[in-house]
Amino acid sequence: IYQSDRFGFNNKDENWESKDIKLLLTGDSIPQGKCTYSKDTISFKLDKKNYRNINICYAGNGPLLQYASIKEYFSKVKPDTLIWFFNERQSFLELLFEKNNPILKSYYLKNFYTQFLSSNQTRIDEIANLEMMNILKKKKYQKIKMFIKLYFTRNFSFLKKENKIFDYDFKNEIFLFKKIMYKTKNFLVKQNSNLLFIFLSTPVLNKKIKDDLKSFFDKIDIEYLDIDEKLKKKEIFLNPYVFDNGIYDAKINDYITEESINKLSKG
Repeated sequence: IYQSDRFGFNNKDENWESKDIKLLLTGDSIPQGKCTYSKDTISFKLDKKNYRNINICYAGNGPLLQYASIKEYFSKVKPDTLIWFFNERQSFLELLFEKNNPILKSYYLKNFYTQFLSSNQTRIDEIANLEMMNILKKKKYQKIKMFIKLYFTRNFSFLKKENKIFDYDFKNEIFLFKKIMYKTKNFLVKQNSNLLFIFLSTPVLNKKIKDDLKSFFDKIDIEYLDIDEKLKKKEIFLNPYVFDNGIYDAKINDYITEESINKLSKG
């Protein structure tokens, strides 16, 4: 649990007023700071190292939601660099569902599409509060239970055997992911901003897919940092609980912070 900022993200609210934002962070629950003390999150540690940042990471965000969030909130801070945290375990799975969402497809297909979310937060809060009140009034606990069941059933369908997650053919999702990254790169170039892509360490890392992505990034000039590879070289291994729940402890986040700063300083 954390006190969110005005938009529901894990930041100090006053950070949105800063004129010195160097980094915008996008990703899922790991860089969001799931089950982690605020002082132990990557964004907090970067901030302590004078890399002032805004964290728009959120649990369940796949590539299209990340791309949509960038288009909605980038102009509020105009950072020097966008850091894209990549969780291979979830990215392609989430994209499998996101690609069928008509609103998310609009962000991808229409270069100038936006819902101006940052300017309509009051209305968003009103709708969210009203929906929550309706749920409480009607005591739709069964509906909530069904939602939870559907969520875990959806994940279970693909993660039944975690060591065989890529038995499912994500070929189409990988192709779409590359196109999203290409669009992200072009978007940032127009904004005179840089991109750093970080491969996080997750339970199943398909080396063939990772190498293919690295080759693609080399071709379109996207800087990347392979945290999984560096952790293994240091013989730092995440425990199974971390793998299963997507939680990084303070030690791992310290390492990611230092490696990110080293990469940024060289760029």
